[in-house]
Amino acid sequence: MTPFRCFGSFHDELKPRFHPVLTRGYHWNLLQAKAFHPRKDTMAASTLLSSFQFTDTAKGLNDDLAKMGCKYRIRTTSQTPKIQIRAIHSFEDGSKIRASQFYAAKPGDLSKAYRLCLEMDGEDKPLSLIQAVTKAADGPVFSAWASVAERLRYHLDAKRIKWKGQAYETHMRQIQWWKGNVQPEKLMRWVEASKPETHDRVRRLCTLNALIICCELEVPNRWLAKMKDETSFSITQKAINPRQIPTDASIESFIDSITYRPWQVAFGFIATYGLRPHEVFCIEDGVGEKDHIEVESKKTGYRLIRPQNRHWIDRWNLRDGELPPHNPNHNGKELGAKVTTQFARYRAQAEGMWRANAQCYDLRHAYARRFHTRPEFETLRLDKIAKFMGHSEKVHSNTYMRWIDRKELKAQALREADD
Repeated sequence: MTPFRCFGSFHDELKPRFHPVLTRGYHWNLLQAKAFHPRKDTMAASTLLSSFQFTDTAKGLNDDLAKMGCKYRIRTTSQTPKIQIRAIHSFEDGSKIRASQFYAAKPGDLSKAYRLCLEMDGEDKPLSLIQAVTKAADGPVFSAWASVAERLRYHLDAKRIKWKGQAYETHMRQIQWWKGNVQPEKLMRWVEASKPETHDRVRRLCTLNALIICCELEVPNRWLAKMKDETSFSITQKAINPRQIPTDASIESFIDSITYRPWQVAFGFIATYGLRPHEVFCIEDGVGEKDHIEVESKKTGYRLIRPQNRHWIDRWNLRDGELPPHNPNHNGKELGAKVTTQFARYRAQAEGMWRANAQCYDLRHAYARRFHTRPEFETLRLDKIAKFMGHSEKVHSNTYMRWIDRKELKAQALREADD
C-alpha cells in the first residue's frame, strides 16, 4: 500500500469553548464555539509567499495526492496569500480553481488544505466542503446545537466508536445546523420523523441514546418505552434465505470468469475469508501464518480470520496477487460501493449465476453457512465463529439461525439416540 500523510481533520480547530459554569444537563445554549478567522496581516502577498519552504511543502503534499489518485490539488501563488484548491477536471459548477480560507503563511493551514482535498475526493458536491469552511471562517460562532454535535463527536472518540462514514456522522451534520435552544423535545420529534421498523429509526434512537449520555439530556422514560415498542425492527427479519446462497461450484465459476487479475484476487479474498466488500481493501500484509489474514475493518476494527476452502488460495493465487487501485482515505461505504459496483458489472457478463440479482454479500453468507454445515467446524464455538465474521453472537445467531437451529437439533437427536 502506498504510504500517505495523515493529518487531523480541518474541523479539529472548530472545537467548542465550553461555558465555565456547568450544571446538570449543561447550559448548552450558553456555549460558544471558536470559529476560523482569516489571517489579519498587512504584509504584501509576495513577502508572505517568498519562503521556499511553503512551495516545497505544497509540492510534497500534491505528490501524495497524486499517488492516491485524488482529483484535487493545493495551489499557492504570489497573487493571493490564500491557498487555492485546483480540480484536475472541474468542480460541479464548471470552475477549476477555488479559493479556500486557508493561508499559505499560516502554520498548519497547508495540512488543513491537504485534508480538505482528501475529504472532497469522496464528495458528490465538493464545493459544499469549501463553502462550509468559508462560512465557518467568515460567519458567526457556532450555535448551541453545533456544540452538542461536537460533544457527541468527542464522546464517540473517547469510547473508540467508529462514526466516520456511519449514521452518526450524518446525524452530527444535520444537528449542527439546527437553530434555536437545545431542547430534548426537538430530538424527540426528529426521531419520530423517521418511519417505524426501519434502520433509520433504529440509528436515530442510537444517536439519541448517545446524546442522552454525553450531554445529560433528559428524555421521558415513557416516551423512550413507546419508541422501543413501536420500533420492532429486528435483524431477525433479515435472516438469510438459503436459496440466495451460492454453492462452491457457482462461486468458482463466477470468479474464474473474471479476466482482470486484481478483481479476481479481490473477489477470491472475499469468498475465501467471508469479508465484507470494503474489507478486501483493509487486509494487512496478505496471507500469513496458517493461511490466516489480518483485517483492520473500517466498520468493526481489527480481527484475525481463518480461511475456508484453502485450495482457493492457490486457485486464484491470493498470496501473490495484487488488489485493484483504491484511495485508502475513503470510508467503508465508499470502498464497499466500489466493490459492489464492480461485482454488478462482472455479474452482467457471467453465465449461470446462482440467482438473477446475485450480490457480493452472498459470498460472505456462503462463508458463514459452511461453519454450520461442514463436519470440520462442528467443534467450533459460536463466539469464535462470530469473531471470524466480525460481528456479535446475537447478530450471527439471528442472521444464520436456520443452520444453527438445524445443527443444534441434530446434536440433540444424537444425544438422545445415545441415551
